[in-house]
Amino acid sequence: MPKKPESYEEELEAIMFALAESVAEASDEEILEETRSQGEDPTEAVGRVRNVLLNAAKAYRQRRLREAD
Repeated sequence: MPKKPESYEEELEAIMFALAESVAEASDEEILEETRSQGEDPTEAVGRVRNVLLNAAKAYRQRRLREAD
């Protein structure tokens, strides 16, 4: 049985990890089918995801700059 999260941050981390695992295990066809079934264009969805990841990577790289202020 998984360990019970002790804080909100740990709970959120556990949810995000489980979500990432489910996506990593899904086939390309499953992901495309789910995207289309939600009425989204896969190409547009890819662009949004790419932007989120790029922004997160940029924020991570700049974290020390923000902390120094």
